[in-house]
Amino acid sequence: MHFPSDLEELKSLASLLKQYRKENSGYVVFLFCSAYLYKQTFAIPGSVFMVCVLVTQFQVLETIIIISYTSINKVKHSNVVV
Repeated sequence: MHFPSDLEELKSLASLLKQYRKENSGYVVFLFCSAYLYKQTFAIPGSVFMVCVLVTQFQVLETIIIISYTSINKVKHSNVVV
């Protein structure tokens, strides 16, 4: 699994996902949510890059909904007791 580490890789990934999203938008959302949860679960830096890629694929409101839903489900299914 490879995540973008600089701006050029981010632009490349965004253009690739734009092309793929035309035929498989549901799969792109699923892929993003899975990768975002993976990064958040193991505290891997770079979630900002993930959000930037998502903003290039969807409108801002859709992006906020996807990220909020993913984050809420992560907290909801977490076994951490505060």
